[in-house]
Amino acid sequence: MIRFENSLEHDCNNVTCQLLNPSLERLLDYEDLNKRVAKAEEIFFDDFKHISQNKSFPLGLFGWTSAHHVFQLLNIGFIRELVKEIKDMNPEIILEVGAGEGLLGKQLSKELGKDIILTDDHSWWEKEYIKIDNKDVIRMDYKNAIEVYNPDLIIASWIPYKRWWTKEFRKCDSVRGYILIGEGPGGCTGSDMDWKTSWIRHDLDNVEKYAICRTDHGFNGTGFSKIRHTNVSLFERP
Repeated sequence: MIRFENSLEHDCNNVTCQLLNPSLERLLDYEDLNKRVAKAEEIFFDDFKHISQNKSFPLGLFGWTSAHHVFQLLNIGFIRELVKEIKDMNPEIILEVGAGEGLLGKQLSKELGKDIILTDDHSWWEKEYIKIDNKDVIRMDYKNAIEVYNPDLIIASWIPYKRWWTKEFRKCDSVRGYILIGEGPGGCTGSDMDWKTSWIRHDLDNVEKYAICRTDHGFNGTGFSKIRHTNVSLFERP
């Protein structure tokens, strides 16, 4: 990842980054990562003076994910359980759309022992003044990617809010299923129309129990708490 010249600099000299940055470098165990997130949130909510400090300081989990452009915090349990679901489908061609920097697809491919085609049109990242420096991520929008690669399985993590991508997933004859990762029905990912379909929906609870996204922790009005927002669902052609 490369920042454009007019992007805001971020200072990682703080406790939140020290706790969470290792998750960007390697897959951590779920319990370890969860403890790190909980500690970062507790520190933040116990000390509101951070709000008035330098704006580059990550404000708890959500602030850290914003500064580092992270939506889903990957970990060993999450990847392994998701790979089990993919193996059960036994797809020949797997396509990830909106792959961003390719972190999810890279880890899934490694665990799966099979290549995953990674694509992203870079539009969201360029709005954030970020250039993706990963040659494994093909610059291509999701519609063209589906048409070019004719996948059996599509993976989409955190589709941009109010964008109805799944309509195109279902139109492609080769697609037997697709996996959505995000906030689920009524959340700030994708479209409400994603959930109104005759395709068979499976909520992957075994994957979700290891999920940590940017809005999965927070303050409930009286103190720190864990708030589950992540939804992981598999849709199969009827």
